[in-house]
Amino acid sequence: MYFSVFVRPLVFSGHSNRDSLKAVKFFGANDDYVMSGRTCGHMFMWKKKAELIRVIKANASTLNQVEPHPHLPVIATCGGEENVKLWAETEIIEEHRIWLSRRARKT
Repeated sequence: MYFSVFVRPLVFSGHSNRDSLKAVKFFGANDDYVMSGRTCGHMFMWKKKAELIRVIKANASTLNQVEPHPHLPVIATCGGEENVKLWAETEIIEEHRIWLSRRARKT
């Protein structure tokens, strides 16, 4: 899609990254949310109308990446720690743990 006229951008404030650019992603069934990481390890989530609705301590150090699942309400985060974290409603996480344990028993 080509934009012949640029409109004034919608600004999402509430966090800053002085040393590096962190990923910004859309999230939700209709991309209703915008989310980003920060060098302090927090994940920020805004409604698309630029209203900050949630701040989550996602990492002990820098949060470099936030990645939503394309179909499920699950978010993966990673940063300065040696792991990747999945964020979801408790029921979704528990279903995944059950599935993994069943799969492990079959091998």
